[in-house]
Amino acid sequence: MKPTRRDVLALGGGAVASVFFTPIPWKLLDDASIWTQNWSWIPQPVKGPVEWKESACALCPASCGLRVKMAGGYAVGLSGKDGALCALGYGAHQMNWHPQRLTVVRHNGQPSTWAAAEAAFQKACAEGPVAIVDGRPGRGASQVYRQFAEKTPGALYAVIRTPEEEALRPVAAIAGVPVERLGYDLENTKLVLSLSAPLLEGWGGPQRVQRLWPAMQIIQAEAELSRTGTCAARRVQIKPGSEAMLAMALAHALLDEKLATGPRPAMSLAEAAALAGVELDEVKGLARTLAAQRPSVVISARPEPAVAALNVLLGAVGAEGGIVARNGAPAPAKSMDELPGTLRAALLDSTVPWDRRPAGAQEVFRFAAWRGGDEQGWMLPAPGFLEEATDNPATGARAEALLKPPAGVKTTVAFLGGELPAAQPVESAIVPLTCKLAAWPSAAPNGQDGRTAAWTAAWTPAVLAPLATKLHQESKLMPAGGGRRQA
Repeated sequence: MKPTRRDVLALGGGAVASVFFTPIPWKLLDDASIWTQNWSWIPQPVKGPVEWKESACALCPASCGLRVKMAGGYAVGLSGKDGALCALGYGAHQMNWHPQRLTVVRHNGQPSTWAAAEAAFQKACAEGPVAIVDGRPGRGASQVYRQFAEKTPGALYAVIRTPEEEALRPVAAIAGVPVERLGYDLENTKLVLSLSAPLLEGWGGPQRVQRLWPAMQIIQAEAELSRTGTCAARRVQIKPGSEAMLAMALAHALLDEKLATGPRPAMSLAEAAALAGVELDEVKGLARTLAAQRPSVVISARPEPAVAALNVLLGAVGAEGGIVARNGAPAPAKSMDELPGTLRAALLDSTVPWDRRPAGAQEVFRFAAWRGGDEQGWMLPAPGFLEEATDNPATGARAEALLKPPAGVKTTVAFLGGELPAAQPVESAIVPLTCKLAAWPSAAPNGQDGRTAAWTAAWTPAVLAPLATKLHQESKLMPAGGGRRQA
């Protein structure tokens, strides 16, 4: 009998359906998974004695403690010394072997030499003002950068503000102290009201948050569900960009119930609550909770003057468990965003994120361990992960140089002709801070500041190791395609 079109389609459909009941597709998926975790450029562990060494991660200012598994002079595994690591930290030992590793000097996308780069930088210093930009101030290397700027005519030393510093800028303006001295005393906080701040997505370092989380309560107010909102003790739904409105509504509620004293916002309680999208009863209940569970503090993802004022009303500024001032902080420095656009050249340390560069048409000398962005100007190969000793006086951590860097790389300190000073631990004690709110600040709507803090991207490498990519996606820390995973 001649087969009909119906017979052919039925046979084809049955064959496709039967594939899923055979091991064929699952074996292909398994093979693909194994292949992607064994790229040719990842070194295979050598056979020999295994030893464990201790160091600190230098990929971000948190400087989480590391236990490094070593074999034959190579790092073959990482684990947290005092707790968990972020997904990037677990796979960071693979990054030095990435094919985008920068090992030769490049100028405008073409290979060059260290001699040519040094001659170009000396010429720039002689012709006009230059700036040294430090992405991680307070280190021993930072002292070298400051000294170079002081002895070079017209040179400037500038820093990249951390997300925490960006959020605290309005508090610094009210208190009249440099923002470098301020910080959140989470170790003594009972309650944190987070206004869209991703506290559990990487802010402050995973080891610190993991250690403090059981002892403090987090209330998350946000427009879209985040990982922090999922794990928080309570979540408050607000309208997008209405963090300042909720802060003003809470201020009214605190003053109405005589839980605080101070100036009132010009906007009424009902109007602020409506703009925030929160019911009046919920606002009042939240205000009572903040007052009853002191020490409490409000943290915003953006530099909001209204949030700073709310913290003053709560008595959280200058108090244990709130926002405190510390001695031993780095000396005040100009932010990179404040540099003039007339610079002759700018030298960027390897801790400066790839997406950050001074405004203007100056010549750029960027130190980096990996290629991953605009290559206009000079690209100078820097030591990679655990290939350079560096300190973090703020945390007392020190990253040891456990791995040998490839030939042709150089530190920024060596390029400037300096010498890395010995590590000097700094006692970071809390100092008295007085802060009085004379009038409620007039705040610009969210988004007009232009420097909203990217808390989970304060330091972003040019490349990710395969293990880090896999962990980021599976842990929902970094979904495929970028952005925060939605509920």
